[in-house]
Amino acid sequence: AFDRAALDNQSKRIFFTGDSLMRQLFISIACNAASLQTNLLSHAEIPWKDEWPCHSNAPCFITHGEHGGFDAASIRLVN
Repeated sequence: AFDRAALDNQSKRIFFTGDSLMRQLFISIACNAASLQTNLLSHAEIPWKDEWPCHSNAPCFITHGEHGGFDAASIRLVN
């Protein structure tokens, strides 16, 4: 579940820490920022893992590579 999101006013950064729900929130923000008519991303670094385990009984369709999972990622928004 939600762990925390902290705003660093000095560098204007927002840090998200948590589990897969926070990862999904990050992906949602990054994808929406990139898909707008005016791309809001000036930089994106998402090191997708070569292997990403499935931890549930539900079928896993993406278990590695792009969109498979990551441990840490960052985006920089314009302005």
